[in-house]
Amino acid sequence: MDLHRAGSIVYLGMMVGAFFWGGLSDKVGRRQCLLVCMSVNGFFAFLSSFVQGYSTFLFCRMLSGFGIGGAVPIVFSYFAEFLAREKRGEHLSWLCMFWMIGGIYASAMAWAIIPHYGWSFSMGSAYQFHSWRVFVVVCALPCVCAVVALTFMPESPRYYLEMGKHDEAWMVLKQIHDTNMRARGEPEKVFTVNRIKIPKQLDELVEMQSESANPAAKVLFRIRSELRGNCYFEDVTSLGSFFKNCTIIDTFFYNTDIDDSKIIGSSVINSTFAHNKTGCQITFDDDYSAYWVYFINFLGTLAVLPGNIVSALLMDKVGRLSMLGGSMVLSGISCFFLWFGTSESMMIAMLCLYNGLSISAWNSLDVVTAELYPTDRRGTGFGFCNAMCKLAAVLGNLIFGSLVGITKAIPILLASSVLVCGGLVGLRLPDTRANVLM
Repeated sequence: MDLHRAGSIVYLGMMVGAFFWGGLSDKVGRRQCLLVCMSVNGFFAFLSSFVQGYSTFLFCRMLSGFGIGGAVPIVFSYFAEFLAREKRGEHLSWLCMFWMIGGIYASAMAWAIIPHYGWSFSMGSAYQFHSWRVFVVVCALPCVCAVVALTFMPESPRYYLEMGKHDEAWMVLKQIHDTNMRARGEPEKVFTVNRIKIPKQLDELVEMQSESANPAAKVLFRIRSELRGNCYFEDVTSLGSFFKNCTIIDTFFYNTDIDDSKIIGSSVINSTFAHNKTGCQITFDDDYSAYWVYFINFLGTLAVLPGNIVSALLMDKVGRLSMLGGSMVLSGISCFFLWFGTSESMMIAMLCLYNGLSISAWNSLDVVTAELYPTDRRGTGFGFCNAMCKLAAVLGNLIFGSLVGITKAIPILLASSVLVCGGLVGLRLPDTRANVLM
């Protein structure tokens, strides 16, 4: 399986989904759109774990990304419209922490499940259910829980006011007031509204662009050799490997997944392919280094915890722009020092440092984006910015993946420069800390 293509296709779905669902949430409501897009994500995530064809698997992952891509802009708009101005930055930052919790959950489940080859079963050669498919199912479970929980949540009162549904907005606000008063031990307090004041709407859509460069290293095993003399391959899964510029002579392949797509620029002479495996063949033997790979991923995700806590506590005190600019400049500097990494342990430590420093910038950007746009365009604006982030991620995968194989200097310097420049430009954004949501 081409893991690089699988990752890019998910980002492509998220890019389209962010813009589509974000805009739709401004028309039909935050809660309803969030329910639908989370259901789409959960359904196609489950379905992708059972399909056998690689093209079908990519299609399901793209539609799953289409659903989850819409959840990101909607959930920030939805949550921001429930919050008081004084604590809005802090609580939106706590919301960002759930992205980290999801990352830790996914890394931990991958570490615990995927390397166990014994968790798989097959029904002939046509249907294979390996341990990674169990992992996909487990990763879809939080989405199901979120859909169930959302059925008990009300619509955004700010959205109701924007649509002129004052009675519905009053009922939601009363429900929030009564819940808070019961929690404080003051249930006798009565909720009253003297007047409803709707802020003047902006005539122009505020545009904001954000950069995201998440370069993903692409591991490609290239076999440059010549196979001669009655070679025999049996029960082989190539796992992203290719025969490139080879001459394959008098070779017999039995029960392998090697086909024309795995043989690039090579000559095949007097060779036979029998009983080829079908479906998506990814397995991990117990001696494979997957434990170490997912443990590193787990450490990198866990490293953002201190940055999440700091950004939540300081967001309303220091300010969004100071957090955004400072975090991006510091993460750009830490990215530059990757150049001097001389060992695996040093590179892991620098990765964790980068993740911990950069998370405050992402949190600040999410808060500023939610606060800059008026209610009738908040979902559209947030969705457009998030779609640009995913587009940058796809381009980053392509550009950085091709540059890493040449030299590490260019991608490191490029990423560092973009981060530092982005942090300085971010300081020029409007300060939204004291603003009432429009």
